[in-house]
This record gives sequence, C-alpha cells and structure tokens, in this order.
Amino acid sequence: MKRRQLLGWSAALPLSATMTAAQAQASKDALRIAWTQTYENVDPYYGATREGLIMSRHIYDTLIYADPGGGDFKPLLATAWKWIDDTTLEFTLRQGVKFHNGAPFSADDVVDTFNRVIKPDSGVKVRSIVDWIKGAEKIDPYKVRVRLVKPYPAALDIVAGQLGIHNAAYFAQVGREGVIRAPVGTGPYRLKSQETDKGAVLERFDGYFAGGAKGKPSIKTIEVKVIPDANTQMANLMTGQIDWIWRVSSDLAGKLAKVPNITVESAETMRYVALAFDAAGRAGKSPLQDTRVRQAFSYAVNRQSLRDNLIKGKSRVLNSPCFPAQFGCSENVAKYTYDPDRAKKLLAEAGFPNGFELPMLAYTGKAETEAVAADLAKVGIKVNLRFLRSPVVRKMMEDGEAQLVMLSWGSYSVNDVSAAISMYFDGGAYDMTRDNQVRDWIKVADNSVDKEVRKRNYQLALDRIAKEAFWLPLTTTVTNYAHAKNLRFRAPPDEVPTFFDCAWT
Repeated sequence: MKRRQLLGWSAALPLSATMTAAQAQASKDALRIAWTQTYENVDPYYGATREGLIMSRHIYDTLIYADPGGGDFKPLLATAWKWIDDTTLEFTLRQGVKFHNGAPFSADDVVDTFNRVIKPDSGVKVRSIVDWIKGAEKIDPYKVRVRLVKPYPAALDIVAGQLGIHNAAYFAQVGREGVIRAPVGTGPYRLKSQETDKGAVLERFDGYFAGGAKGKPSIKTIEVKVIPDANTQMANLMTGQIDWIWRVSSDLAGKLAKVPNITVESAETMRYVALAFDAAGRAGKSPLQDTRVRQAFSYAVNRQSLRDNLIKGKSRVLNSPCFPAQFGCSENVAKYTYDPDRAKKLLAEAGFPNGFELPMLAYTGKAETEAVAADLAKVGIKVNLRFLRSPVVRKMMEDGEAQLVMLSWGSYSVNDVSAAISMYFDGGAYDMTRDNQVRDWIKVADNSVDKEVRKRNYQLALDRIAKEAFWLPLTTTVTNYAHAKNLRFRAPPDEVPTFFDCAWT
C-alpha cells in the first residue's frame, strides 16, 4: 500500500473504530509495541542494537540508575556509592534482591560480571564500555570495589547506562550463548519468549524489589513485534492492533496526530548526525585531505534547511559533534553558514574548479542523506551513495575503506562529551582524521578528574575539529513516538523509552 493511500484511508478512519480499540486495550494488562528492525539480542554486553538495549534495561538492572529527566544518579542494585580515590569506586549493594530464576543477588554476581566482561576474549560487542575497568573485588557479601585502569570521569554514567548484572551461577551453567538465548536478570520484566526476527514477550517479574529507581511496573505483559514496514505499523496502531510505535517521520507524525485516540510525542535526543571525512587518507588519496575541500563541504550543505524541512521538531543545527548538554561540549567554535558561492571558490583554490566525484556511505536518514547529496551536487561535488547496514559501514570505517560517511551517533546516552567524540578522534579504529593534536587533547580530557582541565582540553579539540573541518556536524535528531491516547508514556531525552513506568489510564 502506498503512503498516500494509507494516509487517505487513515484520515477517514471512523472515530468509533479507534475508540473501540482503545477502550478494549484499556481493559487488558498488556502493552503491544513495534520495532522496525530486528534486534540482535537483549544482553547488555553481547548486543549493540538500540532496540536490544531498550529491552535489556527492562530485563537487567544496573548498580545505579540515571534519571533521564535530570541526569541524577539514583539507587538501583546499589543503595550507596562513593569514590575511595581517583581510580576506586565502592558500591553498597541492596539486600533481598532476587534474580528471575529465584537466585539471591549478592556481591558475587557483580564481581563475576565485571571481571568476566573485561577479559579480551569475553565477546563484549563494544569494548569501550568495559575497557576502563581494571577489576572488581568483593569486600563483603553486599559491598564491592571496582578498580579503574586510570581516572575515568564518565565511569558512573557507564555503570548506570550499560553495565547490567548477570547471575554468576547461571552464567557458569549456561555460558554466553545460554544467557543470550534465555537471559536471567533482576529487572522489572523477565523474558518469556523471543524470536529476534519476529519479536518477544516480556512478562512482569512479580518478585521485583521495592524501593528502586525503576519502581514496580503497572503493566503485566509487553508484547514486542518486529514490523519492518512503517506503513503497516501505522495501520496497526490506528486499528488498535499495536499500542506504541516510534521513529515516525516528521511528516507522518503530523498526520498521525490528527487521528482520534492517538497521541504523538516528540523529543530531541542526544543523537546527532554528521559527515565524517577521510582526512587521514586511509582509504587512499582523495580531495578530502585538503582542508579547503572539507571546508567547502561545510559551506555547501544547507543544514538549516535540513533541520527545518526534514528533521523538524525540536532539533537544532550543530557546530560541534556532540550534544550541547553533554559535559565538555562547546558550540563556541568556527561556524560555517550556508554559502555555496564560497564553497565553489574554495574548491577552485584547491584545484577543483569543476568539482569531483567520490563514494559516500550512509546507514541513517535516507531523505536527509539525499538532501545533503543534492546540496553537494550544486557546487560540483558528485557523491555515489551507498546505503548499507550500520555494522557494515562501521566495519569499513575500521578497515580504512571509507572516504565519506553520513553517520549518526547517540553517545550511548552518556551525558559526557567523551562518549560523543573520543572513539572517533582517539587514533583508534573509527578515527578517520588521525590528527595527533586532537588525539592528545582528548586523551588529557578523558583521563582527568579536574573539570576545568577537561573543559579546556575538550574545547581545544573541538576548536581544531571545526577549524580544520575534520567533520561536518549537521543536526541533533528528534524521535517521534505515536501511541494509544490512553497510554501514559513519557518521551525520553536519551532515546531509551521506559515501559516499566507506563500505565493505562
């Protein structure tokens, strides 16, 4: 069914039909949600998809919880925590907590989880979330100390957002593949069944402890369905077969908002969109090694139009590759306004008066990417677009095979600029710039506990990234959610919706 056909039909959907569907849902104890893509798995360490991460937050608990509204840390599996020194964190654990299999939670589970995932052969998908940990030790049954390799200011953010706790005895019994297939956590929901290409069923864990930051959930069952086609998702939402969808395009969100008994909510997210240039020439010699060419890109792209006409909502144009609210992020850097004439002049100065052609990779925002390509074409830069899956593009970046990449990055929802830029400018696999000055400034900032030292060095790094146009930050992104009107849901700023605090009204 074509989009305009669907919208024409939905606008005429009888009010009584949507009311009946919503009223029927209100009497049930289930929430039915839809993902567009399959999720890898729901483990916090062995999966890397956003959908899997969201489900993981419901199945596993971390030691502490970061309030998505204010960013403050709150007690979860730990009731208290403190820094012993710059490289030692101590956690006092909650007593009386049970895993989904009935096993009691204790320091043994924390120590086993942390000491296992830091091993080089542990299979952790994203090493940066664990590489800062030197090891964990049990002080008593409900007290743990975590040793850091070196000072790491974002440690608590990572603990709160990423480091779910496995049951030590269960992991010893079933191994990595076993916990992926049948996870056992302490979270407010347990996994009842799953087929990652079709969906999953989460069931409320009635043995969940009281007093934690997540609270005991109201809704008994969360039914997750994988529905790749956005039009099918919307049709199911409007007919009451689905209760919640997300990442709705801005134009369709406006139309859905007019449908009775559907609520559309939007939130600016920490995720940004940017163009990354092969300034280091890892993929071979190209015009991108010339600063003037990279600056020409920056003048050629109409980022304000991109924001106003495609991304919309509360998004904003960025000058630095980080979210403005993150610690250490600064927009006080060189700025590039839309100026195609200046772009052409810079290209001519660099020896390309007639422009040039080069490949461009993308895995995000097809309409936005095509708009960027159209702007570049106006100044003589022809890009040959290839849309690939995110893991494929990232592998090509790692292998030095990418010249120009349209990417998005959500910083793992960590409110620190280290999560936004470090992995892309630290000299590692994803660094397409390989600039020693930027690398050294970031290294100092990442490893200092002095806030002023961190701010100063991040500012120096961001200044140079902008001046040399190593990247072209585009905009922040907006996530649009659409759901049944009688569902209490809050649109999160960190792109991690929480269903454990949803309720039917």
